[in-house]
Amino acid sequence: MDYDYEIIPLPGGNGWRLSLLAASKECTFQEFSLPYESMDAATDWWNSLTDKQRHLWMVKAASVVPADARRAYRLADAYDEARAVGDLWIAFAKSKET
Repeated sequence: MDYDYEIIPLPGGNGWRLSLLAASKECTFQEFSLPYESMDAATDWWNSLTDKQRHLWMVKAASVVPADARRAYRLADAYDEARAVGDLWIAFAKSKET
């Protein structure tokens, strides 16, 4: 059987929806949304970055606002988590075939 997954933005752009597919049909899904984060946590993150890292996340956010850079970082992190879960699901599903 063919296994795959797709990751699409959640409505409002507040995270990602991972759809796990078998034979091109959705078996299940999981959402990777961005939970509330305190301003202190965002500030601590920003202050921990080098100038080069700050520039990178401002470019990815297409904004010079630190909160936008933090959101871009959190979205990228949630996407990476969704992708890792999708990859694990495919490996697990294929291992059950043998």
